[in-house]
Amino acid sequence: MGSETALPSLMPIRCRQGDFLKASQGKEFVRGSSSFARLKVHVTFKVKYCHRIFGWDTLREECSRLFYEVAEKQGVVIEEMGFDEDHVHMVWAVRVTHSLDELAKVFKGTTGRKLLALHPFVKKRYFWNSGLWSGVIYADSIGSNYERICHYVRNQKLERATPSIPPVYSDLTRRPER
Repeated sequence: MGSETALPSLMPIRCRQGDFLKASQGKEFVRGSSSFARLKVHVTFKVKYCHRIFGWDTLREECSRLFYEVAEKQGVVIEEMGFDEDHVHMVWAVRVTHSLDELAKVFKGTTGRKLLALHPFVKKRYFWNSGLWSGVIYADSIGSNYERICHYVRNQKLERATPSIPPVYSDLTRRPER
């Protein structure tokens, strides 16, 4: 009887990345074939050798666009994204079936390969023909600190990147300001 009263209060809504159900408490849950969960994760990727490449608007915007492309393919919702000069913070909503380790490999591998292919000067100058990202990832479940973590990610040192701005490659010939 208790579960019968909880089900009618759920109102289904559609989202581009999947089916979500809004519970009466105002929290979003992701519904899978055999799961019903709300998994929010704060993830940080660090640039190899701590080079401050995201001081360039072009690289930051291109990287942001690539992250959104990968997220769409993987079924991950990027709720917040913020850049500092040598790392990126994201808040992901993931499904129960996702492995954070595998997602990190796909995100870092795809964005690193494509970003350095688009900007060979950066690869040669800063990464000595190696990869873009450090091998380390930071991941933490958000739990009840959702608003606080989103505020932190949103207010990183650098201006928030938007994927809709087309890249301009002319500022890549000079080093970003520190």
